[in-house]
Amino acid sequence: MNRQTWAGGLAVLLALLWAGEGRTAEPRPVLPESPVFLQSWTQALRTYLDRYAEGYVMTARVETGNSMDLYENQKVRRYLALYANNWRPMFQQGLDRAGKYLPMMRRVMAEEGLPQELAYLAIVESNLDPAARSQREALGLWQFRAVTAREFGLRVEEPWYDERLDPELSTHAAARLLKHLHARYGSWELALAAYNAGEGRVNKALRQSQARGKSQDFWGLPLPNETRSYVPMFMAIVLVYQDLETHGFSQPEEELQPRLDLLRGPYLTTLSDAAQRAGVPTEEMARLNPAWRLGWLPPRAMAGRKVALRFPLGMGQRFQASVAEAPLEDQWPIHRVRRGDTLVKVARQEKVSLQDLAGFNGLKPRSALRAGQELLIPLSGEEMETRRLAQERTLAGR
Repeated sequence: MNRQTWAGGLAVLLALLWAGEGRTAEPRPVLPESPVFLQSWTQALRTYLDRYAEGYVMTARVETGNSMDLYENQKVRRYLALYANNWRPMFQQGLDRAGKYLPMMRRVMAEEGLPQELAYLAIVESNLDPAARSQREALGLWQFRAVTAREFGLRVEEPWYDERLDPELSTHAAARLLKHLHARYGSWELALAAYNAGEGRVNKALRQSQARGKSQDFWGLPLPNETRSYVPMFMAIVLVYQDLETHGFSQPEEELQPRLDLLRGPYLTTLSDAAQRAGVPTEEMARLNPAWRLGWLPPRAMAGRKVALRFPLGMGQRFQASVAEAPLEDQWPIHRVRRGDTLVKVARQEKVSLQDLAGFNGLKPRSALRAGQELLIPLSGEEMETRRLAQERTLAGR
């Protein structure tokens, strides 16, 4: 270690001693937040010496008024400049959607006992586009892949029903995942890195850093470039949102969030049927229930499994009263497989596409069939409406 590095290290140590334990309104040099991995002052000092030798600037903490601290350094300031200039149009697109989603997200984070700043992570993930889909098939505001979504409590039954598309349900799942990651690593920087790259990649980086005698906080880990950028991007976004006017943006107008009835049950029905029973326009039901991707609840393959169904306040009770009077029925026509039947043959017989028939029954186009097997036949929206009207006439004649 050369004389300049030793001098830098001494300066860091003096700055740490000067910072003390009290709060101050000005940003001040502090140890990085990594209680699991920075277990001694010598290791913490080595962290700063490593950073100084690699050309990092001193890290300053910005108090946010709750349990989460933000660190502003050269990388964070770089992204602050990008959002305010080169990336301004993209940032504005997210800001235009912020009034609709951020109030709900901050509330959910508070309900889950997490810092409300974590709501801004959805801007990094999807720019607040609830239908965003990545090349890796991650979906929704929080860009969950199907396996992770299921692990943290979301129902994913493609192609019919996908709670990754439900803003509030997916935000609760993201909060559960972030809580798990913070408990695992003891550091929000590492938790955010694991949200992006996965626990396995972060664990590998920690092992590599330890084997080389290097510091084990986020800023010095050998992580992929995307992940090394992910955390400072998040911190920059939070800092911009905390002072939008200074960065040349206007405050988004918060949209009033209507109070809703949220029901969970094994409702084998269609959105149009549920809307008719509750006295709600079908278009409004579709808007309130984005997880219902095709406008109908999954067929018998999902019977008995609970799904979410939202109504305007008070309309859920009307739906339940209607179901009690006239129970939901399986409206799907069935084809019982005979010996020699194939999916191609059945699709031709029933006048539906092979892809629709296979996907509707959770099969592949070349899947073999067995005699006696029951296949559900997909219907068009027009055919479903015809069946619903016929059912209404039958109920009216009872």
